[in-house]
Order: sequence, then C-alpha cells, then structure tokens
Amino acid sequence: MRTPRPLNVLQANPLIMVRAADLHGRRAARRMAVGREDLEEIRQDILVVVVSAAPSYDGRSSPRTFADRVARNAAYNIWKARSAEKRTATLVEHDEALGDPEALHRDRLAQRNLDLARDVHRARAHLSEADRALCDALVRHDGEVAGAARELKLSRAAFYRRRDRVREALTDAGLDTYVRGAA
Repeated sequence: MRTPRPLNVLQANPLIMVRAADLHGRRAARRMAVGREDLEEIRQDILVVVVSAAPSYDGRSSPRTFADRVARNAAYNIWKARSAEKRTATLVEHDEALGDPEALHRDRLAQRNLDLARDVHRARAHLSEADRALCDALVRHDGEVAGAARELKLSRAAFYRRRDRVREALTDAGLDTYVRGAA
C-alpha cells in the first residue's frame, strides 16, 4: 500500500491560500466592476487554482509569496478571459446591429441616390424652361447628344453651349461631383 505524500508547508496552512485568493479575487472584481455573485465565483476560481498549485510548492520562497503569485496570475487570467468575452459579445452585438453588410451598403447607396435626387430637383427648379427641356431630352436619349439635339431642334454647337450653362448652374448648386461624373 502506498503511503500518502506528506503535506508541504503551504498545504498544511490552507488559510494562506484562502487569504491570497480572497485578496486577489476582490481586486479582480473591483477591476472588472462586477457584483457580489461574480466576486464569490472569482474567489472560488482563484482558490481552486491556488490549491491545485500547492503540491508544486518547493520552498524557494515563503508560502505566502508563492500563494500570492499564483493567486495574482489566476486573477489576471480570469480578468483577461472575461475581457475577451466582453469584446466578443460587443462585436457580435455590433454585427447584429449592423445586419447584413450588403444590405447596409444598398441602404447607404439608396440614401445617397435619394439625396442626389433631392439636390438635382432643387437645382433644376432654378433652371430656365429651355434648360430643363435640355436635361429631359438628355435623360430620354441616355446622354446621347445627337438624339437630344435633334429632338430640341438645336445645332450641336447651340446644344453644347446650353449644356455648359446647365453644368455651370448645377456646379453652383453644389452638384459639381455629379456634373464631373456625367461629363
């Protein structure tokens, strides 16, 4: 029959381990800003680590120093794990709040198009009747100058002069990026 292994100094004084777990449990709970229920859970987790490390105590430091270092490392590991859980939970909540990235892109694009349509409508209201007719002809002919000029019964030179006047009016209205893109 095997004889049980003798207890080392640390195992013989469990109060040292309990005090270390209590001290570092309170510090960790304060750092993590958790309630009493979580404090007790943290203390117990630290105590389990300290008790399981006690057989490896070799006497090179005082039992109190050994228990303190093991408890401090256990508290740090618990804090790291909980911080990682919070970050992951925050990222998941953020992703859920954003929803489908493609849908978000479509929504932004739709909003941008809506804003552009409002701005063009506002700027168009300040154009003369002839200039609005030019814009409408360009839209009907998909931007083709020859077809729009033919519809308006304008020479190409007259059409280009009027188109330049419309571009200048739209640029003055703050639609210069749109006008440059349509050039």
